Amino acid sequence: MQNIWLLCFYKLLLKKGRWRNIGMEDPFSVLLKSLQSVFHLEAMRNGKYTFPAVQHLKEATENYDPKARNTFIELLRAIREALPYIEKWRINFNIIRKSMDALAKLHHMPTIDWNQVLSHPKVSPRFQFSALNHSHHEHDLITWLAKKTGKPFTQLDHTELTQTLVDHRDRLGFSQRLSNHLKKDPDFLYNIILRSERNFIKISQTRLILYLTDEQLARAIIKHIPVLIHKRKEPFEQIEQLIHTLNEILSNGRSVSTLLRNADAKLILENSPLFQMYLSEEYKNRHQHPNKGSHLQTNKSLKPGL
Repeated sequence: MQNIWLLCFYKLLLKKGRWRNIGMEDPFSVLLKSLQSVFHLEAMRNGKYTFPAVQHLKEATENYDPKARNTFIELLRAIREALPYIEKWRINFNIIRKSMDALAKLHHMPTIDWNQVLSHPKVSPRFQFSALNHSHHEHDLITWLAKKTGKPFTQLDHTELTQTLVDHRDRLGFSQRLSNHLKKDPDFLYNIILRSERNFIKISQTRLILYLTDEQLARAIIKHIPVLIHKRKEPFEQIEQLIHTLNEILSNGRSVSTLLRNADAKLILENSPLFQMYLSEEYKNRHQHPNKGSHLQTNKSLKPGL
């Protein structure tokens, strides 16, 4: 009788939208939050996700209706199809499982057979075992980093912090922890890449670059230009070398051209005389006048004193 009363109370809270008023969240909201990394990091084309399974999952979450059992069944089916991407982005599956179990009770559905759901041919046995047998402890990123390094977070210098993030970026639960931390501290990674060009290069050459905004990357580029160029080369050669170097660094998710397509990032980059020249007609026509750039070597305005 007590369980029936609790379930009715649970449904009433969901219907009235009062979870937040008593310090709780409805299970669907928790589920949706846990899937945000997939929706944020997977590629899109023409307004839809490149991979059909991810698009199906997105549509299933948008179409979910707490009053319609068929939408729950479709959501469970979509989660199973998207398991390879849930594994790929190291999503905490324990949160997904608990949320779906709670929703199953809400819809008066039988207990979910997770062994069957997880029997996907494209997910690893390690992921299946972990999803079925382990509850992942919910630690914030700072606590987790301290545990991994064996040091209090305040004792980590920026180079050690950078290396730890790079080394552990593919660990289970890392994406969720980092995403949650960036909601509280949006400049966390940005402050790290500003500290040194080595931090900038190491982080930008991995998928961690996807957690940085175009504007943050543009500011970091302006900061590190002086150490990224060959100062003894002529200006046009400096520019060519700089753009090539930056494209190599950013190749895991960005490029100079993609940054310049962002109006705010472009405005930041135009603070550099080298980028001003890169965007000029003179530079675009440099092959028509190969010797024209030589006189710019003495032009102080092109020296990257930033």
